[in-house]
Amino acid sequence: MPIMADTDKILMTMTATAENRELATDCCNATDILVVTCNQNRITDDDYTVKLNGHVVGTVAHVGDWSTGCGSPGTGLWACTDASIVPGVLTNEDALSANCSSCLADAVWTPGTLSAAWLAASNELIVTATSDEWCGDWGTVSAWAVDAKNKLLCYPLTSGAYVGLNGPLPCVMFDGTFDWNPLP
Repeated sequence: MPIMADTDKILMTMTATAENRELATDCCNATDILVVTCNQNRITDDDYTVKLNGHVVGTVAHVGDWSTGCGSPGTGLWACTDASIVPGVLTNEDALSANCSSCLADAVWTPGTLSAAWLAASNELIVTATSDEWCGDWGTVSAWAVDAKNKLLCYPLTSGAYVGLNGPLPCVMFDGTFDWNPLP
């Protein structure tokens, strides 16, 4: 992915749909939410903060900058409303590989905090750049429904790319919404 010009202004917004729930298997009882970000292209991204409904889920600080050639491992944020759901625990974690393969391979995760009390029927997930490393930004962000008891990803709630620029801070790189109506 090429480095973006300062004049480019991009805001990615994606909304989850009811069709996503059809991806869930009959044995998946969605009880929790997992938020994952990933520097998928392994080029140094700006440091960024992830917020859910105005609450800070976590801040990711990336390794490297333009003076070091912008190389970086696949770094990302991992936060679940059930703290026992950490990288490597989910039995179907490979479902994340389409959007997080470099982060799963490099295993450089920043743990986040995600409280169930922050969730509402309609939710906003925002990724905001907090530094400018002058390498451009491109990565992925997603929120998943999780069956914590059975250690399963159930279905995606929202997903897309975060995109940042060289320029004024803070800069919103992703703004997505999703509904949360867990099964009884």
